[in-house]
Amino acid sequence: MGYIDDGYLRGSLGGLVHRKVNNKNIVQTKSSSRTKQSRWTVAASVDFGKASKAGSLIRRTFKGLHMGFHDSNMHNRLITHLKRVMRANGQYLGQKTIHLGKLDRLVDFQFNEKCHMHDFLYFDPTLNMQTDHQLQIQFPSFNTKNDLFRPPYTHSIRFKIGVGIYNFDTHTLFNIVEKHLDLDLIKAPIVQDKYQFLIDCKASQAQSAIVAMSIEYYGTIADRFILLNHKELHPTTIIGAFAI
Repeated sequence: MGYIDDGYLRGSLGGLVHRKVNNKNIVQTKSSSRTKQSRWTVAASVDFGKASKAGSLIRRTFKGLHMGFHDSNMHNRLITHLKRVMRANGQYLGQKTIHLGKLDRLVDFQFNEKCHMHDFLYFDPTLNMQTDHQLQIQFPSFNTKNDLFRPPYTHSIRFKIGVGIYNFDTHTLFNIVEKHLDLDLIKAPIVQDKYQFLIDCKASQAQSAIVAMSIEYYGTIADRFILLNHKELHPTTIIGAFAI
């Protein structure tokens, strides 16, 4: 709406804006709030949407492992990793998929940026996806005094493994398998034998398998186990990612 003020026309009329500058009446065209996106911008936003949806699915899948003890920027960091996975896909922008990218770029993603797994676990499990889609996860023999970080008052440790089976194209989680290995630091021998998990990753129309691991620390009060983990002490990481 335009109006006369002290002999000057002000306000907007149609596609024009009138304003007073010093002793002059200035007329300008309205700026458009709609910016036309190029096809490349649209394509990039499509790929970003795929990464964001996949990140949400992964975050929900491993809720039992990270237990909400992640940093506030975790989801954005995960999207960044997923975009790196997709960039290795040879398809055109806007047509990239996660399962045809380099899934192993997700390995070593820390759900809690303040707690890197390598600061708590001084050996690395080995993972092998066999031809029949059986996932083999092996812990080497390790020393409970030298190969683990042990927070004060820790009585026992639980290594928790989670495996998610996905089709990211359809935003589908087919299965989530959780395994754990409990270690009594008081009664168990100092040197632990090798240990192996074997997990079936077969699922109709499945494309990808992602493996995460967390460490839970427990103390005892009046013969009850108390979880010692909190937001500053909860290592959780992706240790494997496979196309299946």
